[in-house]
Amino acid sequence: MKKCISIAQWLQLDADIRRQLVLHFGIPKTGIPETYNGKVTCDGVTQKDLFSLDIPKMMEYLRDILPFYREDLCDFLFSLLLKKFLGEPIDTFEPKEIQEEVKVPSEAKRGRPKKINLNPELISV
Repeated sequence: MKKCISIAQWLQLDADIRRQLVLHFGIPKTGIPETYNGKVTCDGVTQKDLFSLDIPKMMEYLRDILPFYREDLCDFLFSLLLKKFLGEPIDTFEPKEIQEEVKVPSEAKRGRPKKINLNPELISV
């Protein structure tokens, strides 16, 4: 199981986002910043440093939007383990296809809006 993000994922982030993550999560910078042909190959954060931004820290930070938290995940996994161990049927988890609906704006009519004749007796000033 993947324990942390890779250097490639890290370097794809905007420099300002990386800086904010370093400050918020206390990610150390034990490497030497390097560039090659104008591209940053190392900003000082090594793969070893990225282990400080692990799954528990990410889950802790996202706890208000996750449908479950670490303890619930542990209980869920343990219940699956027991079912498999006891030979009970387990529902398989397959990723569902996500179909994103794209709303195409209807073509607006060009030109002036339609003139509306108002009854002057109904208009109060």
